Amino acid sequence: MVKCKYYFVVVVGYLLCSMYNNVLAQTINLSIEQEIIRVKQLTDSGYVTMSNTIQPVVLSNKKLVQDKNKKNILNFYQSSEEDNRNKNLFFSFTPLVVSQQYNTNYPYATNDGFMIAARGYQVYASVGFKAHYGPLHVQLNPEMVWAQNSNFDTLATKFINTSVGSRYYALKHFTDNPELYPGGSYKKIGWGQSSISLEYRHLAVAVSNENIWWGPGIYNSLIMSNNAPGFLHASFHTVKPIHTSIGNFEWQLISGITESSSATIAKGYLNGLVISYQPFHFKGLYVGFIRAFNQFQVTAQKYHDYFPVFGNLFRSKDKVIDDSLYRDQIASVFFRYVLPKSGFEIYGEYGREDASYNIRDFLMTPNHSRAFIVGLQKLYTLPMQQYLKLGIEVTQEQQPADYLVRDSGPWYLNYQVTRGWTNNGKVLGASIGPGSNSRNFTLQWIKQSNWLGIELIQIERNNDFYNEIFYNTVDNRKWTDYIIGINGNTLYGKNKKILINFSVDYILSKNAHWLLNTYAPGDINATTAYTGNWHLKINTVYRF
Repeated sequence: MVKCKYYFVVVVGYLLCSMYNNVLAQTINLSIEQEIIRVKQLTDSGYVTMSNTIQPVVLSNKKLVQDKNKKNILNFYQSSEEDNRNKNLFFSFTPLVVSQQYNTNYPYATNDGFMIAARGYQVYASVGFKAHYGPLHVQLNPEMVWAQNSNFDTLATKFINTSVGSRYYALKHFTDNPELYPGGSYKKIGWGQSSISLEYRHLAVAVSNENIWWGPGIYNSLIMSNNAPGFLHASFHTVKPIHTSIGNFEWQLISGITESSSATIAKGYLNGLVISYQPFHFKGLYVGFIRAFNQFQVTAQKYHDYFPVFGNLFRSKDKVIDDSLYRDQIASVFFRYVLPKSGFEIYGEYGREDASYNIRDFLMTPNHSRAFIVGLQKLYTLPMQQYLKLGIEVTQEQQPADYLVRDSGPWYLNYQVTRGWTNNGKVLGASIGPGSNSRNFTLQWIKQSNWLGIELIQIERNNDFYNEIFYNTVDNRKWTDYIIGINGNTLYGKNKKILINFSVDYILSKNAHWLLNTYAPGDINATTAYTGNWHLKINTVYRF
């Protein structure tokens, strides 16, 4: 019999959590989790038991949190109440999280959950409590956000009465992803990273509003990330890898309700499954599969279509095709290979949004509706327990050239489910948005709880959308962002109870929102427009 210990899975702003049966466990906020666990996995083979492809991750390994170096950032999440708690009953407050950001000219946002893409000042706050009694775990961790949400020039405002405007509105009908949230200043309160779960050994069932990240990507994920707010869902998942004679398995099955940015857009129903497998004789290698379906809530209820992830892979075997059910399938396969002795990892994810009719259709057009992510990290050891980390990640969502023969439209836009792959107006997957491409390069100095880095990013915004809107134009008005920034992290205070994380980015946008200095479509005298934008962000976390 395999000896197992089971732990609580819960995502909170920057969280520490004590566990049942005197085993320390806690989860880490998705926005900094990569910087913590993945660096440890690059330096020590003892940390590669978890795939880190299904997040949030539970720090259930005492070695992982009780580091010999007491200044290590992992100790920030170590529970200070452990010695004072009862074995079966525990209560404490979650950390107070305050995030602030400011955009000078245009919205810019990446993987910031409950916050929105907005111009001007924006503030987010979260605090709550957690408790458990035996296998029952409850966390109430609400969130609030206020955004200045100032006006700026958009494609809609400049082309509202033109043929370009009509094509723009026609395509925008297939996604709930507004350029500008209407109504001026924006404020909202939500359940945040709240959850209730029952756990037994390696398994847990939960009702949760927490953010989820699926896949090996660091800056983007094709299907599920923390770019959008968390949504109410039921979950059946592993809280620790299940060991078998052929390797380790992790999974998560969810069904949930996604919200809209407008009351005129119907709610969505999402059913998804992710499975990660680590072969027994290949420590550090993880391969996995993700499949998810998006549809309107009323459609799921009408057809009792609650678990389509267990249906046929190909449409030819369906009794009722997806078009009639008004649902959209998105799926991917991924891998991640970590080599701690070399301080190196490589990873990738390949997905498709349009299901093939049969195996012949798949083999004849494997690139149809495809998107992919590839990346690597290399850690160089420096004197005095310092490291230099190099990271590269490429995300490609734009359709290949065969879209001229068989057009699938931009990623995350779908004519069957006109709300698109979104929650509260933000894309659930890659933060770069529908039909976009990005190239990320980072160089980071790391010492104990401190890191300081520089990042260079290029984002081509929705080239598929551009090709649909501006056909037969003589000017090149593609929207491309060039970004240079610095970011850092440190623990502060006598007892290291305050975590401060910051980033400063300068974005030089070429034809932001596809606008030129001359707005008439097809004008041969139109000139390229370059716009600068500063993005400032600081996260402060106080542990009680």
